[in-house]
Amino acid sequence: MSRTNIFLSTIALIGLFSCNSIKKEKEVPREISLDSLYLEYFNEQLGFDPVGATRLGYNEYNHLFANNISEPYLLEKANSYREWEARLKLLDTSNLDSNDKNEIAILKYLIKIEQEGLKLGIQPGTIFTYHPLHSYHRSTHHEFVKLAKGNGAQPFNSKQDYDDFLKRLKSFKEWLVTAQEIQEEAVNTDRTLPEKIVKVMIPQFDDWTSEDPKINPFYFSLAVMPNAITNQDSIEIVQKYNGFIKSELIPQFKFMQSYLEDVYLPKSKTEDGIYAISGGNEIYAYLVKYWSTTDITPQEVYEIGLQEVARIRKEMDSIKDATEFNGSLSEFFQFVNTDQQFFPFTTKQEIIAKHYETLEKIQPLLGLNFGVKPKTPFEVRPVPEDLANAATSNYDSPSMDGTRPGIFYEAIPDVRKFNNIAMEMMFLHEAIPGHHFQIALNLESDEIPLYRKIADFGAFTEGWGLYCESLGKELGLYKDPYQYLGRLQGEMLRAARLVVDPGLHYKGWTREQAIQYFLDNMPISEQSATVHIERYMVRPGQAISYKIGELKIKELRKRAEQQLGNKFILKDFHDLILTGGNVPLSILEDKVDEWIKKTGANIE
Repeated sequence: MSRTNIFLSTIALIGLFSCNSIKKEKEVPREISLDSLYLEYFNEQLGFDPVGATRLGYNEYNHLFANNISEPYLLEKANSYREWEARLKLLDTSNLDSNDKNEIAILKYLIKIEQEGLKLGIQPGTIFTYHPLHSYHRSTHHEFVKLAKGNGAQPFNSKQDYDDFLKRLKSFKEWLVTAQEIQEEAVNTDRTLPEKIVKVMIPQFDDWTSEDPKINPFYFSLAVMPNAITNQDSIEIVQKYNGFIKSELIPQFKFMQSYLEDVYLPKSKTEDGIYAISGGNEIYAYLVKYWSTTDITPQEVYEIGLQEVARIRKEMDSIKDATEFNGSLSEFFQFVNTDQQFFPFTTKQEIIAKHYETLEKIQPLLGLNFGVKPKTPFEVRPVPEDLANAATSNYDSPSMDGTRPGIFYEAIPDVRKFNNIAMEMMFLHEAIPGHHFQIALNLESDEIPLYRKIADFGAFTEGWGLYCESLGKELGLYKDPYQYLGRLQGEMLRAARLVVDPGLHYKGWTREQAIQYFLDNMPISEQSATVHIERYMVRPGQAISYKIGELKIKELRKRAEQQLGNKFILKDFHDLILTGGNVPLSILEDKVDEWIKKTGANIE
């Protein structure tokens, strides 16, 4: 019996025993504090995700790293969700107000959707049992490298901090051993990654196998050791780190890289979508549901995508005409992709400075559009060098106490090839008022239960980011037609994802077909299109969340404008969305409808 079959069979047995034992438990009393219930759930989730706890600023977890792909871990998590499901069924909600009922509904939804994923062998939305490592920068091992560098969420301020991370590093090595075992089983069961992804992964190991402290990121924290650490302690720290990295970590990486090249690559899939593995269609349907927080089907996603792409192309045509460009839309894309005026930068710092200029432009108008703003600091940084060729621009969350800033990482693989037309759009999405407002306010709130501060409902999170791109003109941006074209490029990117993601994973498209679809429909370089498509290949479904969420937020705004008329206040609508935290789209819709009803009643 395979590892996964054993896992699923054991889950079924645990479910049987859990349900029988839970029946004997006392009913949850009506007087139970919901806050204490949420806090208990939150603390349990921190145990399952200690790195996430570190990012939130819970330093007592800094020495831990969960082997979240091991059978014991998966069994414990499955059992935990079954117990929580049973407890919530016993909860009397008849006398709760609408806010509390919504909160219970969110928790029930979260537990249910995660249970469905575990039954398919998925850590929902992020890890498929047979693909623990992949090429995209959100892969677990890439995320761990960020911790190791000494300038991220993991603190390196004292000897205790270094001792903690060495313990975490040793647990990470055990995770790598488990990942290697899973890769070997994937080879034996014909469930490997696509060949084109494996070819990207192999050179990513080069820095991690180097013994040069200036190249291998696992040495980097030793170079930032604070003066407060004594000479004797620093010598001890360096000796312990060097010993473990050289004798344990580097050999493990070397073995994994050789295995990928010599054994895994020849057995890797020639197909580029998850449909090609056993159970792939069911897994993809689940991931579409997970990332959209709706019951939409892959075919429906594909059809919406085609409609949106056609609509946006017409608007792009109007920009082409406004700039008096003589030629087809494809030729216009080629012009924007190659003309030197769109590649003005010579250093990464010039690009970062340009983003701060965008912040200065929108600052005077933020107050008209938003009543609440985060206190948490914010920074713009380039994506680290070792990830620049595999990462897209992204936002890294701050710590919950605000001592570590929210960070907008701009992907700059080559300064000379960095096209500037999408910069205003990207800042609105990843930074302000996009993910920084959204995530920092979520973490700062005293009203949102802690468990929901670490929950991720992709359609809400990414839908908000994409919606914020559409606010550019209201915030004084997009005065340059090419910057507005960049905004349309951003919207087209998310619309085209609704086509290429099910194209790859549901309709059998190849990587090359998906890349060409991008090139045909937006001003994007082949290199950038390739990075995007390879991301979708290893994170099925995630890319659809942006457009699905944005369409829902726009629909709700239009509904509110129509029903409230001239009494509609945009900043109140935005504050409603932002102050409620991360929610499934169905809960968001209920919340907005209730706000419309209350606001309308107050007007009358």
